[in-house]
Amino acid sequence: MSFGRQVTFADNILILDGLTGTGKTLFAPLLASMEKVQLPRFEYMVEYLCIAASNHSMNEETSKTLLNLLADSKCYDGMISRETNFRPKDLSSASSNRVLKKYIKQLFMSDGDAVLERKVKETPTLSFVTHQLFSCKKALFNAFDQRVSIIEMVRHPYFLVEHWLSYQDRMGVHSRDLTLCGVHQGSAYPWFAEQWKDEYINSNDFERVLLSITRLMEPIYTHQVNQDECTNTMVIPFEKFVLDPWVSLNEITLRFNLNPTSATKVVMHDQKVPRSTLNDGPQKPIYKRYGVKKEEKNIDDKTDYMNRLTLINDNANLYNARPSIISEFMLCAKKYEDTFGLWFK
Repeated sequence: MSFGRQVTFADNILILDGLTGTGKTLFAPLLASMEKVQLPRFEYMVEYLCIAASNHSMNEETSKTLLNLLADSKCYDGMISRETNFRPKDLSSASSNRVLKKYIKQLFMSDGDAVLERKVKETPTLSFVTHQLFSCKKALFNAFDQRVSIIEMVRHPYFLVEHWLSYQDRMGVHSRDLTLCGVHQGSAYPWFAEQWKDEYINSNDFERVLLSITRLMEPIYTHQVNQDECTNTMVIPFEKFVLDPWVSLNEITLRFNLNPTSATKVVMHDQKVPRSTLNDGPQKPIYKRYGVKKEEKNIDDKTDYMNRLTLINDNANLYNARPSIISEFMLCAKKYEDTFGLWFK
C-alpha cells in the first residue's frame, strides 16, 4: 500500500534543533512567548521518522505522510490544550514557558470544526524541539516544504563535552535513554554513528563524546558555507545570543515573521538574557547537573574557556584517548571559532 495525504492542518511549522547542551531549553520559552507560536513540544517521534527516512529504513512517501499526520494532530491538540505539559518543574511545561493562562483557557474551548475556524483566525505556528537532527533535515523539507522553518542552536564544542560525558555511558543501554540506536557486534550505537559504527563501538566513552560532537557539527559547518541556499534555516550561536540577543531576535522576526510580545521580555528576564558572562544564567537543578556550578557563575568567559580546555586535556589523559581523535576534535573546535568567532577578547 502506498500512503499519502493531500490535506494539511498545520500550515506553519517551526523546528528548534541543536546538539544536546546547546541551549534549546533556554530558547524554547522565547519562542513560546512569540505571537502565534504554540508551546514547543519535545516530540521524539519527529526525530525517529526523520532518522528512519534519512537512513533509508523508510521510503520518502511513507515518512512524508506520517510526519504530516503527526504535525496535523499535534497542532490540533495544541489548540485545545490536549497533551499539554502542565508539570510545574518541567522546563517544557506551560508554566515554565509563561503561557499557563493561555493553555488553561484553551482546555474549555470547543473541539471539532470550531478549531478549524479558530485556526483560520489565529494562524498558529506548530513548534517542535528536536535533538541533533540537522543532518536529517531533508526529511523535514520533503514532508513540509516551505511550511517548515528551522532554528539550529550551536555552542562551542569545548562547552558540550562535560554535558555529553555525563550521560554517554547510558546511551543505548539504559531503559530511560530514548536515543534511536542500532546494534553492531552485540553493542548498541546511536543512529548518527551508522557510518562509523566500528569506530564507535571500539572507542571509550570520552572518545565517543569527542567523535559524536565532531561528526554532528560537520553538516552545520557545511550549511554555513552555503547558507544562501537555505533561507528558511537559521543557525544561532549560544554564546552570541546570551550576550547580545538583539541581532538574532531581529533576524528571527524578519526571516520567519515571528514577533515578540510583552511576555518575551519577561522570559528574557527569567533566562537572564542578555547576561554579562555565559555562566551568569538561572541556576536551575538540570543546568547544575550538566556542568555549571553556582560558584562559577561570575567567572570571566576567557578563563572559563581555558578551564574547559584544561578539563578536556585532563580527561584525554584519564581515558587515554587516542591522539587522532583529539586532533579531529580540536579541528572541529577551530572550525567553530572560524565560523562563528570568539565571544571574548
